[in-house]
Amino acid sequence: MKLTEYLNSIGIDKPIKNITGSLIIEESEITEIDLPELQSVGKYLSIYSNQQLTQIDLPELQSVKNSLNIYNNPQLTQIDLLKLKSVGKSLYIRNNPQLKQIDLPELQKAKYNLFISDNPQLKQIDLPELKSVGNFLTININPQLTQIDLPELQSVGYSLNISNNQQLKQIDLPELQSVKSYLSIDENPRLTILNNQEYKDETQIEKVLKTQAGKK
Repeated sequence: MKLTEYLNSIGIDKPIKNITGSLIIEESEITEIDLPELQSVGKYLSIYSNQQLTQIDLPELQSVKNSLNIYNNPQLTQIDLLKLKSVGKSLYIRNNPQLKQIDLPELQKAKYNLFISDNPQLKQIDLPELKSVGNFLTININPQLTQIDLPELQSVGYSLNISNNQQLKQIDLPELQSVKSYLSIDENPRLTILNNQEYKDETQIEKVLKTQAGKK
């Protein structure tokens, strides 16, 4: 299913619970996406370059079998993915200039990658149930971000990179046990708190995390 151009909103009268293929909403005049009964997408869910989109409401969505992409939506302020548990490949949320908060309270894993980047108004990221990311976990270039909460994250398959978040003060990663290749905490000049304990600077925090994750 591909939706483009002149629609103003998506709200389906007849309930849609499952989409076996992809749902792609691109370059439209849509202001709101409201699919209150959608539970699964069999391939890709991509929402990008919608100049007037302000809100995404997918309150029953539990799984996306391939990748979930939300990017280049200049007016988007709210994403409701309160029941999303798993993404079969990657989750990308990037370049949404008005997005202020990301709440994914039930997300447990991203099989490949999770990227949250270039969201200049984003202030907080809460992923309270996220346990694993298969390859890359990257949170960068979010200049208003102050706090990252990943209280259940245990493993990252390849790279953990938290960088260039100018207002970031606190990271909570108390259960992190393994980052298999690359761990970098860099260019976060205000970062001093890790797991509710205060440190001198982000260099110290990076060292503590590397020890915690079994890195040299």
